Amino acid sequence: MQSACSFYPAAGETGVNIISGNKRAETYYGSDNLTFDQYSGALLGRRNDSHKNAGERLIDMNYDIHVGAIAGLPGKILAFIISLICASLPVTGFYVWWGKRKKSKKKPVVIRASAVPSTM
Repeated sequence: MQSACSFYPAAGETGVNIISGNKRAETYYGSDNLTFDQYSGALLGRRNDSHKNAGERLIDMNYDIHVGAIAGLPGKILAFIISLICASLPVTGFYVWWGKRKKSKKKPVVIRASAVPSTM
């Protein structure tokens, strides 16, 4: 199993260091977080992925879903195709609009009442 590690340094005098370990090298979801005191190095807390609720897991997956990393190479290909379709919609819309402007307007057809005698 590949793993990646991120280190978030402390901010301010009372800050803590956070180390995040990812289970896969290309994704951010499924990470475990360790929190340490910046001065003593004491472990202040541990937050495993298994302890997170569904909302926290979905937030962790947000970036991975948007870049297609959540499903590996097929997910990246699917994300590319969807992006290509979304990028082509304004171009094709402009093309259709521009084509309608170039067409000549047809004259309206006037239907005249015929000289048919009424049977009243």
